[in-house]
Amino acid sequence: MRKKLVLGTIEAVDIAAWGLFGVAARVDTGAETSALHVENLARLPGSRVSFDVRVPSRAPRRSATVRVVLPVARRGQVRSSNGALGTRLFVVARVQIGPVLRRVEIGLVDRRRMTYPMLLGRSALAGYFLVDPGRESVLER
Repeated sequence: MRKKLVLGTIEAVDIAAWGLFGVAARVDTGAETSALHVENLARLPGSRVSFDVRVPSRAPRRSATVRVVLPVARRGQVRSSNGALGTRLFVVARVQIGPVLRRVEIGLVDRRRMTYPMLLGRSALAGYFLVDPGRESVLER
């Protein structure tokens, strides 16, 4: 039995293959799946999808984006935080959460009105992490 790491409600994660490091993620045990804010989402031939992701920057007003093209892992129904049911496209990425590298299914969504660009759901956390709701940014990067 592996020892589970403690997470806070906000953690920085990396998706190195996409050039994303230090993405602020809201840890949400009430959500089954994970989600990431993307822009310019487009379906491509061959069950693929393309989208832009903002690269975190410490400089205010500096915004760079990275274009990602991946196969669609699945299409699924998701209930949003406001209770509305919608269809979402999912891709798979290797996500670094502290010292743990996980294969995570990520829903591609518009989260521009949310405080954090990424949400980590139960399926990304199960078996590896415990969440302390009174803490933030617990893990070392």
